[in-house]
Amino acid sequence: MQREQRISLVVFEDEPYKEAEEYFMEARTEVMVVFYGTVKSSPFKLGWVQLWISKVLIPDDNDYKIRTPAFIHMKRKFNDKIASFAEKTGLRPLIFDHKQPINEPSGRDVLTMCETAEYYPNSVLGSFGQFHRFFRLVEENPGGEQ
Repeated sequence: MQREQRISLVVFEDEPYKEAEEYFMEARTEVMVVFYGTVKSSPFKLGWVQLWISKVLIPDDNDYKIRTPAFIHMKRKFNDKIASFAEKTGLRPLIFDHKQPINEPSGRDVLTMCETAEYYPNSVLGSFGQFHRFFRLVEENPGGEQ
């Protein structure tokens, strides 16, 4: 079983964050982006990491299978696009961020995170409503430890 990756810091370069924010603000439906970067060991917390974000992948309209004001579903080929972008840039897909009409992650968001984590271990999910939130799901009491 894989242990939890503890994240002490997420650092965004200005440009990818601004691109994503503009895309979110202009969208009238739920949309998503994928942030890419590198993972570095935290110099302050042993066993923790820092995510350094330097690129963003913004899907084309034809990458969405379903898109409503409160729900998206990506086409399977978008996973190939994620992998291709990672190969081209030499960076890892680290944050799967989406715009939605609520500020709290929904039950569907939790399911999406579980599915995403299967393909992209230790990924972070972002949610943009009135403000940005980033979260990870971790097992409660893994292995029966207290």
